[in-house]
Amino acid sequence: KELPKNAKMLTLFSWMNTKNGSDRVMISKKIFGYNYYGKFYNGILNEYKGEKIGKGTILVPAEHSSIFYKLFRQYRIKVVIKTIIEIDSH
Repeated sequence: KELPKNAKMLTLFSWMNTKNGSDRVMISKKIFGYNYYGKFYNGILNEYKGEKIGKGTILVPAEHSSIFYKLFRQYRIKVVIKTIIEIDSH
């Protein structure tokens, strides 16, 4: 079926913390960004207009989900992935 014009496909990623501390920090910096000497460096979540839903849970536009999936694969982090259809009722 075709999606209505006011619908968006989103992908939900949910993961648990990894035991490896350096991997945890690196993936956090890549996803959420970081401050370094007063300058903020954006993460890919901001770059691709995603949003943090909760601890270890993000929601991103489906067209950019492969970028996030590759990042989780790179760090061998187990992730639960769900596809969501959001319909704007306005």
